[in-house]
Amino acid sequence: FYPPLKWEGNNYAKFVPEEHRHAGIEDAHTAILDSVGPHLFDTLDISILRGRNFTQSDLENMLPYAVIDRKVAETYFPGEDPVGKRLFLQSGYRYSGVQQMTDDDIFEIIGVVETVSRVSITAPPETGTVYMHTYRLTPAWMSIVAKTKNDPHRVVEPIKSILASMDPNISLGRIETMDEIVSKNYQTRYYLMMLILASAAMALLICIIGLFGVISYVVATQTKDFGIRMSLGAVPKQIHHGVIHKWMRVLVLGIFGGALASLLILPRFAQLFYRTSAIDVISLASVGIFMGMVVYTSAYFSSRSSTKIHPMDALRTE
Repeated sequence: FYPPLKWEGNNYAKFVPEEHRHAGIEDAHTAILDSVGPHLFDTLDISILRGRNFTQSDLENMLPYAVIDRKVAETYFPGEDPVGKRLFLQSGYRYSGVQQMTDDDIFEIIGVVETVSRVSITAPPETGTVYMHTYRLTPAWMSIVAKTKNDPHRVVEPIKSILASMDPNISLGRIETMDEIVSKNYQTRYYLMMLILASAAMALLICIIGLFGVISYVVATQTKDFGIRMSLGAVPKQIHHGVIHKWMRVLVLGIFGGALASLLILPRFAQLFYRTSAIDVISLASVGIFMGMVVYTSAYFSSRSSTKIHPMDALRTE
C-alpha cells in the first residue's frame, strides 16, 4: 500500500470492463494499482460509498475481488452502479494487451470508496485507484498504517516488537505521521501563502492609511460648508450623520465591486488552498466589516474635527 501523498508513479494497472474484453490495446484504461488489507479503509477513514470492504475470508480464499475509488467509478462507469461488474485487469509492468488477458485477470468489483489524494494535497487526482487485497497482489515491500489516540511515535516500539516476534528479519524503514506527510507536501505552498498573506496585510494597511487620509482631506475641504449650515441652525450631530452616511454609501459600492472582483479572481488560485474554499464568505464578510469600521471611524473623527470650530471661523476657512 502506498500511503496518501506518497505514490511515486511506479505501480499502475491496465483494465477494461468485461463487456469490452475484445477491445484493442489503445482502449485499455489506466489506474493506480494498490494492495490493501481488510482494515486499511477504516484506519484511514476512507469512506465506503457503495458495496463493501474486503474481508479476511476474501484474503484467505484468494477471491478475485477489487475495490475501486470514486474517480474510477465516475470516469468509467458514469451513471451506473459498478458494484458487481467485472474488470479485465493486469498490472502495468506485465500488461500484455487486452486480447491476451485470461480468466485469471478477471476481477469482480465489490465496493467503491472515496478518492484519496495520492500525489498532491491540492491538485485533484488525475488518475483513480483500483485496490486489490494483499494476497492477490503481494508487493516487494509494504506500508503499515496504525491509528492511535495518543502520540503516534509512542506506538513505534510496540509495532517493532510485534514484527520482531513474527520474523526477526523484518525491519521498519521510514516512519512518518500523516501530519508530517501533509506538512512536507504542503511546504512549498505554505511559504507561498505566507508571502501572499504578508502582501495582503501590507496592502490592507496601505488601504487603511489611504482611506483615512482621503476622507480626512475631503471632509476638511467642506469645513466652510459646515460653517454655513451651522450658522443656519444645523447642529454638529446632524453634520456627523450626513458625512458618515455619505461615506458609508461609498463603502457599500466599494465592497460590492471588491466582492465581484474576488468571485472572478479567487477561483484562479483554488489550487493554493487546502481545506478552504476559494470563495470564503466568512473572510470576505470579515474584511467588509473591518473596512466599514475604518470608514466609519475616519468619517466620524474628520467631521467632528471640522465642526469643533466656531461657525464664523469656519466661514473664513479657505
